[in-house]
Amino acid sequence: MRTYVLRRITLIIPTIFLVSIVVFALIRAIPGDVVTLMLQDSKDPQQAEQLRQQLGLDKPVVVQYGIWLGHALQGDLGTSLWTKNSVVGEISRALPVTLELAIISMLIASLLAIPFGLISALMQNRFPDYLVRIISITGLSIPNFWLGTLLIMLPAIWFRWSPPTTYVSIFADPVQNLKQFMLPSLALGYGFSAITMRLMRSETLEVMRQDYIRTAQAKGLASRALVIRHILRNALIPVITVMGAQARLFLGGAVLIEQIFLLPGLGRLTLWAIQVRDYPQLQANILIIVIITLLLNLLTDLSYGWLDPRVRLA
Repeated sequence: MRTYVLRRITLIIPTIFLVSIVVFALIRAIPGDVVTLMLQDSKDPQQAEQLRQQLGLDKPVVVQYGIWLGHALQGDLGTSLWTKNSVVGEISRALPVTLELAIISMLIASLLAIPFGLISALMQNRFPDYLVRIISITGLSIPNFWLGTLLIMLPAIWFRWSPPTTYVSIFADPVQNLKQFMLPSLALGYGFSAITMRLMRSETLEVMRQDYIRTAQAKGLASRALVIRHILRNALIPVITVMGAQARLFLGGAVLIEQIFLLPGLGRLTLWAIQVRDYPQLQANILIIVIITLLLNLLTDLSYGWLDPRVRLA
């Protein structure tokens, strides 16, 4: 296990390096230019060239990347072209918001998917099963940004209530913070729960058909012990795989949800950086997301060994 973890951590480094090259090139391939946006009221080519030199954009892309990489290896990911603040400082303020949104959304998705999927399988072809299947199909059909819009509009129309838009830290006021995050987390988590719910149902049915389950039933094992120790634990193995993949998607889905609910998270910061072509900020944001994704992949793989002793990671 230790060798496997060390090898995976070692592979993260070249992966980040390759991703940084691709991202650096693709960002500069986006139509539009930050200098043009900054000087939109001026058409003086000399002034534009002067600003380009000040920002270091007059050098070839390879040279720009080499300069950026040299600073990045020293822990300096650059300065925002617009705010002139350190991009690391901007990320440190935005990342906790996105992580909180992702964690709460993941909890909501898990609390909906695992129990409902299990109940649906245990009560196959009965009313609870049909109800859960309708809920899951609805979740698959509704885009999270559309659901988020409805969650803002319908309470405002019906109850004259709107979710708070001024961000409050969980350390300053936990109750107000949870009020602000509940609707966006529900909008983000419901759609992801639908996929896991259907998978949980199908995997539970598959496990229930196995010979060792019938043997345990024949020996008189209590239903509760059978469900928890044998059915649930074995059905969770592929479900954990999907949930690990979904955890990465929460970061991408947070972009639109944060914009809709005005949350000052990493997704909203990334969207702003794309709009204004803030290359250093966008580069750093994507690298942070890549690092988090790689760590989530590692945690997902390690969970196999805990859920199924037959899996040996080496």
